[in-house]
Amino acid sequence: MLMDGRDKYPWGHRIGLGKGVIDGITRTGSIPGGDTLSAIRRCENARIDWILDGRGAPYSVSCVTSDDDAADLLQDLMAEDWDVTIVTDGRRIALVLDQVGIFEVKDGKTEAGEQRFRSINYLIVEVMVGNIGRRSMELLRPRPKGAASLARITDDALTQLERGRIGTWRLLQAPDAMLKEVQQIDARHSIFSQFNQQELFPASKEEAILLDHYRAMTPENRTAVNQVATAMAQYGEAAALKGKAS
Repeated sequence: MLMDGRDKYPWGHRIGLGKGVIDGITRTGSIPGGDTLSAIRRCENARIDWILDGRGAPYSVSCVTSDDDAADLLQDLMAEDWDVTIVTDGRRIALVLDQVGIFEVKDGKTEAGEQRFRSINYLIVEVMVGNIGRRSMELLRPRPKGAASLARITDDALTQLERGRIGTWRLLQAPDAMLKEVQQIDARHSIFSQFNQQELFPASKEEAILLDHYRAMTPENRTAVNQVATAMAQYGEAAALKGKAS
């Protein structure tokens, strides 16, 4: 899944893994060592616990349950030089931040027996989903002569992004990467001032968490939840009317 159609040896070389390591993982099922796990985590934005035993989402996502939390996280991140893409399906907003990073991997030894190292360039990626509203967007609004990036994707694609099902390769690097085509926008764009359901998020954190859980459900589970919620609401309305009548 992580290689996503890429040939395993070029993929391994690009992230600093030798042929022997790749063969050990793909042919004999050996457990990757710490350096290997670190390289995969960095280059693919993958979660180590998912790599080792399939627990949770494959890729790392920061899910914020309030606009204030989102803004606080953004302020911390924006101390560094990130490229930021605002991602929307027309109803929801997510943010993808990326910047170039570098780390070193062992690359054999010299004739004198000294360890050699090779530098690996990769994209550091941060994905933010959840309640991203007015305060967060004001932080991203470009200066008068600046520009920001906007990407429009489908509802299903944004749901997959929120669930941690889309990694660095599919987001930014593949020939048909999701964010390959972006629109440059300025501070006057409506995305910075018009909000839909995100601005109307419930006031309580508990309700916001419930909404995040709802978004992570399958369509079948959403239908079941809708039916239960509708029945409960109708029961509540009927009880309230009965109380007024009595």
